[in-house]
Amino acid sequence: MRTLNTYRLKILREVAARGTLAAAADALCLTSPAVSHQMTTLERELGVPLFTRTPRSLKLTEAGRRLVRHSETILTDCEAAVADVQSFSSEITGTVTVSILETTANPGLMVLKERSRHPELKVILVSMHPIDALAALRAGEIDVALADDWSCLPAPASKGTTRFDLLTEGYQVVLPLSHPLASAETLRLRDLAHEQWCVTREHGFRAALQLTVRAAGFTPDVVLRSFNSRALVLSAEIGLGVGVIPISADTRGATVALVPLAEPALARHVFALVRSGSQESPPVKAVLDAMKEAVTTADSSLLPWVTTR
Repeated sequence: MRTLNTYRLKILREVAARGTLAAAADALCLTSPAVSHQMTTLERELGVPLFTRTPRSLKLTEAGRRLVRHSETILTDCEAAVADVQSFSSEITGTVTVSILETTANPGLMVLKERSRHPELKVILVSMHPIDALAALRAGEIDVALADDWSCLPAPASKGTTRFDLLTEGYQVVLPLSHPLASAETLRLRDLAHEQWCVTREHGFRAALQLTVRAAGFTPDVVLRSFNSRALVLSAEIGLGVGVIPISADTRGATVALVPLAEPALARHVFALVRSGSQESPPVKAVLDAMKEAVTTADSSLLPWVTTR
C-alpha cells in the first residue's frame, strides 16, 4: 500500500511554487541536497516520476502538477483535522509561534495578554520579514504570520493560507520641529518634493511609495534608507530629513512634528495569515481573537503608541 508523507508534500508544494530546488531549500531552511533527496524519495514511494530534470532546469510532470493540486487539499484537511480534535480539550494549551512586523506597533504584542487568560498557552513572537514569514508559515515553522499591503499595491493571494484583516491605517509625515511645515494641519506628498528624504527599505512599502511619488510628479532626494521606521523618526529629530511613516509607528519620546498625509490617500492594511484549516484550532483562534481585540480597543497599556482616528 502506497502512502503519502505530508512533510514531503510541503516540500513538493514549495518546489512547485518557487521553481527550483535551491529556492525551495532557501524558503524551507534546508539544503538543496536535502530537498532533492525528499523529492526522489517521494517519487520512489509513488512509483511515478514527478519531475523532468535537465542540467539547468526542473519541471513538473503532469503527475507532479496533479499531486501539487492534491497536496493543497490534503494539507488543508490535515490542519482542519488537528483543529477539530483540539476543540475537544477543556483548556486552550500548546504553543503558537507568531511572526511580527518591525515597521509598526504590532497587534501581535496583544497576544501576550492571552497568557493570563490561558495559562497553558505559550506564545512565541518572532520578528520576520513578511516574505520570509510566508515561507515559514507554509513550512509549518510558525503558526500565524503578520503581513501588510497597500491599496495601490495589494498582496497576491497565497495558496494554502487564509487571511484575516486586522487594521487599515493611513500615513503621516515626520519632520523636525523646526521645519517650516511642522505646524501644517495636513500635507501632500508634492509639498515635500524639494526635501531630503529618509525612507524605509522595507520591500513592500518602498514599492508603494515609489508608485505614489511618481504619481505626485517627483523623485525624492533620499539621504537615508533604513529597515526600521524608528530610524526615520530619529533622523527627522536631528534634522537629517523628512519621512513618511504609518500612523501606528513608534514615535514615543521623539521630539518631532507629525502631520497627517492627506494626499494621496495612502492606506496600509495589516493582516494575519494562517495555514488554511488551522484557523479553528483553539490556540490559533485565541491568538487571532487577541489580535482583533488589540486593534479594536487600541489597548493603551500594550500598544501605547497606536493612534485611532
